[in-house]
Amino acid sequence: MTLRDNLKQARRTLILEVAPPRGVDTANIVEGLLSLRDHIQAISVPENPRGRARMDSLAFGHILMEATQKDVLLHITCRDKNIIALQSELLGAYALGIKNLLLLTGDPPSQGDYPSAKAVFDTTSEGLIAIANKMREGSDLTGREIGGKLDFFIGAGFNPFALERENEMQRTLKKIALGVDFLVSQPIFSLEKWEQFISGLNADVFLIGGVWVLKSLRMANFLRYEVPGVFIPDEIIERMEKAPDERKEGLQIALEIIEYLVGKNYGVMLMTGNDLTIAKEILERLQ
Repeated sequence: MTLRDNLKQARRTLILEVAPPRGVDTANIVEGLLSLRDHIQAISVPENPRGRARMDSLAFGHILMEATQKDVLLHITCRDKNIIALQSELLGAYALGIKNLLLLTGDPPSQGDYPSAKAVFDTTSEGLIAIANKMREGSDLTGREIGGKLDFFIGAGFNPFALERENEMQRTLKKIALGVDFLVSQPIFSLEKWEQFISGLNADVFLIGGVWVLKSLRMANFLRYEVPGVFIPDEIIERMEKAPDERKEGLQIALEIIEYLVGKNYGVMLMTGNDLTIAKEILERLQ
């Protein structure tokens, strides 16, 4: 069953985020995913997250799709490519059978290994959504026909925990108006803030909550203070501080959030930093 069908039928939808390797060896990742394939509905493949050079996400996504026979959710960002290259990637993804897209701005190079690298940002994530929608209508950005209507399933990111809440709300509503099918949130550590934000959307789109597994107090503090867009409230820090086993507590926090989202028929994107051992523990406990 495809990711789209799973969400439409309000079935439990668990998506595992797996970043491409920083080299060329994919064997260990594929082997680990094969043991998890029955627990997940799709694999999410980010593009050079945090501005760090990794294997091309489209190539890696195709490898995973062929190996696991699972749907792939391909991230495409505006950071590294102009509008010519972005359209080429969209066409290439469709030709390879990858129709699920998460269209994003992209993390700035300043966060990664090449802080002096030039960011392109030829368009915004909203502009990229508009391009993908034109392809769904059968043309490229110039209006030239591309050989048929491309049946993309288009998603965008949103941050229910943004400090400038009204600005984030307006930007999210604009993405919805542009025709996205689903929204994926920044990692959730406050279900209260999640509910407060989504109650203002009033839109017919599928919602997928990001769930990041905290493996330690150190990780929690790093995310809280060093990763833009991530909100971790005091009570989560306190739980990690008081826990006799930080890793176990982090898994429990993630499970509580996942169970809440699943109970409300929201999708879940599980983020473990490619730690498939932790992913397996969580996914097996959800069965």
